[in-house]
Amino acid sequence: MLRIGIMCRGDVFHAWEASVIQSLFKYDDISIELLILEEPKPKNYLSWIKKISWKHILWQIFFRISSRAMPCDFKVDMASELSEIDRVSCKPMLKGKYSQYFKPSDVDFIRSYNLDVILRFGFNIIRGDILASAKYGVWSYHHGDNTRYRGMPSGFWEVYSGDPVTGSVLQQLTDVLDGGRILKRGSFATIRHSYAQNRNMIHQASSIWVSKLCRDILDGNKSSITITDSSDKNVISGKTAPIYGLPSNLQMIRFISLQILYQVKRRIMNALSRPSWTIGILRSSNEELFHRSELDNVRWIPRPKGSFMADPFLIKAKSTYHVFFEEFVFSRFRGRISVASSKDLITFSEPKVVLDKSFHLSYPYVFQHENQYYLLPEQAESGKIVLYVSYGFPHKWRQIVTVANFPGLDPTILFSDGRWWLFAGRDSKNGAENAELFLWSSEGLSGPWIPHPQNPIKTDIESSRPGGRPFLRNGKWIRPAQDCSVTYGGQLVFNEIIHMTEKYYEERIIHTLKPSGESQGMHTLDFHGKVCVVDNLDLDKSLPYFLNYCKNKIFYKRK
Repeated sequence: MLRIGIMCRGDVFHAWEASVIQSLFKYDDISIELLILEEPKPKNYLSWIKKISWKHILWQIFFRISSRAMPCDFKVDMASELSEIDRVSCKPMLKGKYSQYFKPSDVDFIRSYNLDVILRFGFNIIRGDILASAKYGVWSYHHGDNTRYRGMPSGFWEVYSGDPVTGSVLQQLTDVLDGGRILKRGSFATIRHSYAQNRNMIHQASSIWVSKLCRDILDGNKSSITITDSSDKNVISGKTAPIYGLPSNLQMIRFISLQILYQVKRRIMNALSRPSWTIGILRSSNEELFHRSELDNVRWIPRPKGSFMADPFLIKAKSTYHVFFEEFVFSRFRGRISVASSKDLITFSEPKVVLDKSFHLSYPYVFQHENQYYLLPEQAESGKIVLYVSYGFPHKWRQIVTVANFPGLDPTILFSDGRWWLFAGRDSKNGAENAELFLWSSEGLSGPWIPHPQNPIKTDIESSRPGGRPFLRNGKWIRPAQDCSVTYGGQLVFNEIIHMTEKYYEERIIHTLKPSGESQGMHTLDFHGKVCVVDNLDLDKSLPYFLNYCKNKIFYKRK
């Protein structure tokens, strides 16, 4: 049983804080034992006047308006859920301007509950013996990359500076300001056109971390996340980073001006240019790519008129190579699965559609097992991950099993140590769709497929979303993934899987591969022997596309 204490100001929490607490209630072996309440200050009906800062008045107005679009900060009353939990009210001693030290009597009382973890949702900068009053210390969120942005407001300065990545960390507090032990770190693509969406994304997407780390402790995976006993005095400090405060009125004028210009530019670019993907063939083994930093000598396959080709997967049947790919038809504004075949990898047959639905299809992960051919495409718009089997390879396919009722992005499968393992991103409405990685496993392709207890097993915009077929290198599985930090599918990284069990997963980046030449990106790569298939992104600009874009905006509503 893991015993939890919560530092808070009462029964009303921000929505993201309530989400953290509710995720703990899901486990029978995690118990919230104590609420550590911050003693309220005497009410002063004129105190709101003191909160007005004329140097930051534009920020305060902007934040008040933006808060209507930030569900993460909505207030949630949890009085009924927390009614039977013990409480203690504390009034820390203030030293300096911000540092709070708990009274010895309060610390002793809190220690008497033998807590394993204390979550900080209240108080200010706490220091002293209270930090060691729980076995694994006091945990606190910092919604920002602590190596680059310290201070406040969370998620703002990344948008202001045009930083492509916004970070978030969960740390075990120490007496060193911003020098806590990092328990969990995640990175997300900055939503540059909206501060409200950016702030909402990092708060909501990271709210699951506490329960997952508690689960790791209970499952014996403590060492995997560097959770240390609070009696350990070895401090792991973050890098020195500038401390930011509230933006000044001048900075807000600049910020709002840049936001307007960015919105105009974004809409014009979306209307006048379209992503145009092409697939190509490269004579190279997977090992040879580890000696390259950039792709070259790729022979690109001409794409059909009115569509683009992406997400290539290669399989050889008898003496014929078959390249399965997403064919995105501009006039229909959605993708379907097609295949082109070749005996010499020079001349290809005309692409033929093999799977077409009323929803978007892509990433046709094709593989062979026990003399059967299987297809695992992305169909996130349907809200499901579905496996198909061929009954007339390569053109005829039928559905055999729903792997998960989950909007999986780029589902990728491999067989290792007697189990099937399936990786996927998640189609998300909060902006984190390219940052999170999920994992399932099963003894057989027909299931049942069991979600991994660490899900999401990774939160990193630079190396999470699958980007091709995993392969073995020196006895280790290598998982290609997309680096979406600058743009979707900007480049590929190779992750080496260090541990993969039913309870614990860990991987590390070992190589980065940039797209060729002037390409805008690549996001899928596959091998068969010394033959590699890859895709390439360019931006086409044309009047017909603009007219088609307007038609789709008027008559179609994508999920």
